[in-house]
Amino acid sequence: AMWTVPISLTMGNCVILKPSEKVPLTMQRMVELMVQAGIPPGVFQIVHGAVEVVTSMCDHKDISAVSFVGSSKVAEIVSKRCHAVNKRVIALGGAKNHLLALPDCDVAMASRDIVASFAGCCGQRCMAASVLILVGGDSDNDLLKAVVEASAQLVAGQAGGQMGAL
Repeated sequence: AMWTVPISLTMGNCVILKPSEKVPLTMQRMVELMVQAGIPPGVFQIVHGAVEVVTSMCDHKDISAVSFVGSSKVAEIVSKRCHAVNKRVIALGGAKNHLLALPDCDVAMASRDIVASFAGCCGQRCMAASVLILVGGDSDNDLLKAVVEASAQLVAGQAGGQMGAL
């Protein structure tokens, strides 16, 4: 969930975060830090709870979209509930990591960082990106082409700069 917050805020949305009821303290601290940093009141809020909070958020008429990251089982439940009330939803089962590229990104830097994200540590780290979302403006697919070109340069091996065995 932490990774969807900057995307949502960057796109001009307010966020109500419902962290895992099992480990809420990291997200609670993030809210405190964002308030200290000067985020306007009401733009980023946190609620705590379990199933009843999730269903309330899915059903609430003033919440226009829901983003969920977690287990595939719960992602399916959230998706179905939101679709039942015609609400926009992105339900990321299996907790995939998404990268968002805006039209004004530095293509060379972004392509290097994207490849490092999914190929570093052979893709076996928790932050290995598995999905790239290109947001408008790149009709020539320059970033996508640069990522493909950089990926083609990956070399298997154990030396520095090489991608080791899985």
